[in-house]
Amino acid sequence: MMSLAKGPTAILLIGVRKNQMEETRGITVKVRESLHSKAKQEAEAKEQTMSQFIEAVLDFYFNREDVKEMSGNKRTLAFQVSEEFFAEVQDYIKANKMTLRNFGITAMKKMLEAAIPAEAPAADTDAPVEPE
Repeated sequence: MMSLAKGPTAILLIGVRKNQMEETRGITVKVRESLHSKAKQEAEAKEQTMSQFIEAVLDFYFNREDVKEMSGNKRTLAFQVSEEFFAEVQDYIKANKMTLRNFGITAMKKMLEAAIPAEAPAADTDAPVEPE
């Protein structure tokens, strides 16, 4: 049996999780008490263990596509939605194994394609011009 340390410490458990073949490893970190309190509240609100919460934070950090692709010509789109709508989107992207970023870009591209008529094919500059 493992005991959790008192105070501002986060622990990831060692073992094998259900539905996950990859072995997990332990990590212990010391953080400011205020940060620990926020993390604990968020984990409880999401009905997660501290291990699950910290693992999700690390997954998010290391798997962010926008960080890998950031350059001077990239822009950020951000907007607020209701909690209910956000939950629906999260369920969809989880079921379809996609990122929120990819979902947003795909949905916006489909809307633009539907809204903007296809451009007429470029005129053949070598073809003779018909008189009017």
